[in-house]
Amino acid sequence: MKRCAIIWSFEAQARLSLSAVLAYSVVGKLATRAARDAYVEAVASFGGLGPRGARTAAQVLAAVIITAEAVLGAGLWIAGYSRACLIGTAVLLLVFAAALGLGLRRGIHRSCACFGSGGAPARPLEVGRDVLLAVVALLGAARDAAPTGALAGPAAASADRLLIALFTAVLAAGLPEFADILNPRKLTPRSTA
Repeated sequence: MKRCAIIWSFEAQARLSLSAVLAYSVVGKLATRAARDAYVEAVASFGGLGPRGARTAAQVLAAVIITAEAVLGAGLWIAGYSRACLIGTAVLLLVFAAALGLGLRRGIHRSCACFGSGGAPARPLEVGRDVLLAVVALLGAARDAAPTGALAGPAAASADRLLIALFTAVLAAGLPEFADILNPRKLTPRSTA
């Protein structure tokens, strides 16, 4: 009798983790009017939009970002599109990291509203979070594109387990947004004021 086992490759872990992060982000930003307004203000601040027409431009850009997050999060699970969505997610996360980094450098001290309204002012940890997630997306894309034979054997399985353990350890090490995402009892987006 053959036993069926589910093997969690790094590519599958990347798709699962990133789709959860993107879904949590979209839901958090759309949960309330205050969350939507906070995100639009964060886009205007961190996006470096000038005062003239900034509100309208920030609203449009915020809508585009939220739509991109929703499309990429769903696309991670559509056969034939997962690799492109992993790469697209990495690009989006690197844009977020750059915008946050530049905003912090310009002296902006406000919440990024990445997962909804409220929260402490953005800090370099959020830049690191976005870069880490982009690396996860790129590694997942690389694993998704590799020929099956190249990923076979105990060495590949050990590498996958090591990458999954490393990713999980970083999440558990104190990134509060991820603690909320991984907490199944937390049904509403994080909101601290």
